[in-house]
Amino acid sequence: MIEHIPSEIYDDGEVVGVVACATSLKEADHILESTKNLFTNLSQTQDAVEEIANGATLLSEKLSNINNASDIMRTQVDTALKCVSAIQANASKSNILALNGSIEAARVGEAGRGFAVVAKEMGTFAKVSGETAKQINDVLAEVSESIKTITGEVAEVNGVAMQQAASTEEITASLSDITNQASVVVEFNQKMTS
Repeated sequence: MIEHIPSEIYDDGEVVGVVACATSLKEADHILESTKNLFTNLSQTQDAVEEIANGATLLSEKLSNINNASDIMRTQVDTALKCVSAIQANASKSNILALNGSIEAARVGEAGRGFAVVAKEMGTFAKVSGETAKQINDVLAEVSESIKTITGEVAEVNGVAMQQAASTEEITASLSDITNQASVVVEFNQKMTS
């Protein structure tokens, strides 16, 4: 069966032409089915893009949290470096005290022998403390550099995530508009075939 939809073309109130559109019901049903499939596919795509947008936003938030934690860790490392510096200063002073104690013990002679043992142990303690403080300082310096690298990388990834979130929001808006238009076409085709 063929459906005709004639439309006249007028010029100064006079019919100068006729345009007609004819489709078979089979073709109309095919068009209706195709537009329904298009609408369904667009809706599913829109849902998937919204999930991606939500994931990108969540990723951006998590990266921001990592960046904040890195800032806190950098502050803690700086504090630890100051403490290590104080330990190194105390070790240096202790070493000087041990040296002075040894000199005084030697000057006193036999009566200062016990004090000489204490001064020697104090020197050993100062040396070990200084070496340990240097090792800690070196490790903290490496940690500080690693934190800087991590912070830089996180900042770049966060920028990409934010850009992706913005882009997916734009795609979602476009898909929403296309889906709405497809819905209009589906409704129109349903009216035409009923």
